[in-house]
Amino acid sequence: MENLDIVKITELANESFENMRPEHLQKMSPEVFEAMTPEQKASISKEAMTGLTKEHIDKIPKEELSYLFKADKLAGLNPELIHELDMDYLDADEVKQMSDEDAFTFFHNLDDKKISRDEAELMLPENWEIDAETGDLEPPLGAKLHIKEITQVYKDSSELMDDEIPKIIGPSVPNLKMGRGLGGTGTPVMDHMRDSLSKKFALNLLQDDNGVLHVEDKSENGEVNNRFSFLPDSNNITQVDKNSISSELSVEQGCFYSVTTSQGQKIKVLPTIKDQNDLSKVINNGQIVYGEEGEIFMDVPKNTRDGETSRVSAIVDPFIEPAPEAGCIDTTDANGVALCTAGVSFSNTKDKHQTAKITYSDGTSQKLMPTVFKPSALIDIGVTIPGVESIIFNADGTFTTVHLGQKYILRPNFNVNTMEVPQGQKVKPKLIFNEKGSLIYTVGVDLASKLTTQQLALKFDLSIEPFVKELCTVN
Repeated sequence: MENLDIVKITELANESFENMRPEHLQKMSPEVFEAMTPEQKASISKEAMTGLTKEHIDKIPKEELSYLFKADKLAGLNPELIHELDMDYLDADEVKQMSDEDAFTFFHNLDDKKISRDEAELMLPENWEIDAETGDLEPPLGAKLHIKEITQVYKDSSELMDDEIPKIIGPSVPNLKMGRGLGGTGTPVMDHMRDSLSKKFALNLLQDDNGVLHVEDKSENGEVNNRFSFLPDSNNITQVDKNSISSELSVEQGCFYSVTTSQGQKIKVLPTIKDQNDLSKVINNGQIVYGEEGEIFMDVPKNTRDGETSRVSAIVDPFIEPAPEAGCIDTTDANGVALCTAGVSFSNTKDKHQTAKITYSDGTSQKLMPTVFKPSALIDIGVTIPGVESIIFNADGTFTTVHLGQKYILRPNFNVNTMEVPQGQKVKPKLIFNEKGSLIYTVGVDLASKLTTQQLALKFDLSIEPFVKELCTVN
C-alpha cells in the first residue's frame, strides 16, 4: 500500500477502501490521501480510521475533510490524532450528530489548549452540557463513557531486544486519574470514587501505573494493607443520576462489583492480579495475556527438570491473602498447595474442583479459579442452542445457564488443550456437546513475539452440573 501508484489511486473501487484495515492506512504516503476522490475518502470505515496520522489529513483539502470526518466515524480516530485537532479540521454540525458513546470518547481526547470551552459547547450533541464551574462534560443519563486509556509502563514490542517477547499483553484500562473535562482535565474520577466509598467503608483506593485499582485499609498499628485488586472495565462505565445513587458499591450480575462515584459514573470493576510484573517474574518471565472480562491466560512452569509449562486460563479472586506472620516456609497445606513459594501452585486434586494459588515475591497470595478465555464468545454461541434461555458469566469462572426452564452450572477446569494456528489464520469460536455429556469450547488467543502475533487455539472441556445455590446476592 505504501507504494501505491498515486496516479492510479482514483481507479480503485470504493469497495477497496471499505475493506481497508488500520495498518493499510498507516503504510500509505500522505500524497495518496491528496489524490483520493471524495467518494473514496467517504468509504473508509470507522475501524480503519485508527491508522490515520496528522500528516495524512494535512494533505487533504479542508473542503474534503467532511467526507472523511463523519459523525459515525470520528471516534475511530487514534486518540493522539484527536488531540492534534482544532476547529480548522472540524465541522461543528457534524460533531453534534455523534452518538453519546462516541462523543465522550472524542471530547475526552481533545486538547483543551486547541479547543476552547466555548468552541466545544458549539459542538455538543443534544442533551449534553459542560459544567460552568468545573468544566466537566455532562452526558445524558445512560451514556457509555470511554475514559482515556492508561499508558502502560511495561515494555511494548517496539522497545524489546531481538530475543525478547512482550511479557504482558493488554489490558485496555481507563485512566481514572483523569478528569471528565476536555482532554481529561478537571477533578480525577478516582477522587470521586474515593468520596463515594469513604461514605460507608474505611478504605483507600489507589490506581497504579499499570491501571490496577488497589483497595487498602489500615491495621490497628497504622500499617497499610493491600486487601483487594481490581481493574476498571473500560467497556462498562455508565452515567447515572448522581442525585439518586442507591448504592455506592453494588453487586452486579455474575457477582462482579460496580462502584458508583459521587458524580454518577457507575464503573464495573473486574478482579485482577495485584502485580502483573511480579507474577511474570515468578513464572520464569512467562507471558501473561489479559482478556476483556477479567480472565488471564499464561504459561505456568511445571515442577520438572526439563522446564515444561502448563498453559492456564483463569480468573483471580480479588482478595489478597497477607503474607504469613512467621515468614515464608516452603511447605504445603493439606491439599498440596505451596504455602509460600513464589509462583503458581496447584492442589493435588486433578478433578474439576482443583484449586490454584499465585504467591508473589512478598509472600502475599491470591486464589486462582479455572475459566475459559473470551467468555462472551461462549455466551454468544451458547444462547443460539435450542432451549437455552440465558447464560451468565460468573466471577468464580463458571457460567450459570437456563435450559428449558432448568438452571445449570457450566464448570471449566485447568486442563486446556492447545494447538498452534498457521500464521495469518484465526480461530473461529465453537461450542459443541461431546459424547461424555460435557461442552467443548474452542477459541483463539493472540500470543505476541518480536515481529508477529501468533494465534493459539484453546480447547476447554466444561462439565454440566445441577445448579445448587446462588453465588451471591445481586443488589
